[in-house]
Amino acid sequence: MDATHVVEANTPQSHSSSRASIEDSHRNFNELLSKESSKSKHQSNCFDAFNSTVKTFAGAGTFALHWSIRQAGLLAGSLGIFILAILGFYCFFLYVMKYLVHLE
Repeated sequence: MDATHVVEANTPQSHSSSRASIEDSHRNFNELLSKESSKSKHQSNCFDAFNSTVKTFAGAGTFALHWSIRQAGLLAGSLGIFILAILGFYCFFLYVMKYLVHLE
């Protein structure tokens, strides 16, 4: 690049046009955000929140599962998963029973 290209790029006209295009893009982005936020108000429900939570935990667990079984071994890893599943079910059962007793 020679000096003439540098001088042409730094002219006040190019600064004003680039500043205007930046302002336009900011304005368009802000309009898009306001449209999206007005569309998405109160459209989620309990099922969507539950589904998102399950996908988050199940996805992270799926990525780590093969590594944990490899580290523990097939027998110990399978036994550990089974024990954790029983523990999780028991905690869920206690939580549901507490909720049902609270309703009475």
